Amino acid sequence: MLQQVKKSGLRADFKWEHDKKVCCLGLTSLLLLPADELPAEALGRVFKAALDLLVAYKDQVAEAAKEDEAEDDDDGMDGFQTDDEGDGSDKEM
Repeated sequence: MLQQVKKSGLRADFKWEHDKKVCCLGLTSLLLLPADELPAEALGRVFKAALDLLVAYKDQVAEAAKEDEAEDDDDGMDGFQTDDEGDGSDKEM
């Protein structure tokens, strides 16, 4: 499931940040197994899969941060405070 991609090149599974995090946690827990219980070939595959998933997660978080920043810039307020960002002076009233 980790290597499956669509024709567009995007992952078929593990699309959401939470899915990637949970899968990475599971894969990294396998790295704690004693060497005699996890063959070297399997260890390499687990390590590579965890690393690929972590890179994809990092890229997804960075992309989400860029989108959030772009949305903040496009709110039309040009740095003016909204009611939610008040300075607390309404508590005195």
